[in-house]
Amino acid sequence: MCLVIPFSLALSDLAIDVIHRTPAISETIHRNQDTIDRYKGGIIGAVPVARVNNDTWSTLRAANADLDDNIEFNDEESDMIVPNLTSINDEAIRLYDAYGTKAPVLNQAGVGFMVPISLQVLFREADDYMAALRKQVTPNHVTAMNQITADHTVVWKATFNAFEKNRSSEPSQDYKN
Repeated sequence: MCLVIPFSLALSDLAIDVIHRTPAISETIHRNQDTIDRYKGGIIGAVPVARVNNDTWSTLRAANADLDDNIEFNDEESDMIVPNLTSINDEAIRLYDAYGTKAPVLNQAGVGFMVPISLQVLFREADDYMAALRKQVTPNHVTAMNQITADHTVVWKATFNAFEKNRSSEPSQDYKN
């Protein structure tokens, strides 16, 4: 992902930080995607999957922790930030699809009950990040942010449900809520 920032714009420090974090978030999503795509099965093979999923969460958590709720972006900043977030969301959707596709293999390896838990942590962090940024973009960008959240949620639910059979055999489903 290449970001172009026109020099004529006066960007806030927070906007610059959000824009500069986009490639790091994108990179961890791609690493996560590559890892799940390479996964062929087994418990030992699931260790790198869990590790990179945690790395993705950590990157999102760091980005979320640095947000300042008291700052609102101007139109130019919002114009630059929202497309980057849309791009990240598209990458996340492809990632969730990959996890859904691998559900039978993960379930067979006996780790299918853990995947929804770790993915839910990732989903919640991404959702919190988008919700915080939705409050900071200009009103004319809120619709696009709402669409990002709606798309993300639909795919997340489909992925989560791909693990339903394995989760249903577990004594508790508290992690679903």
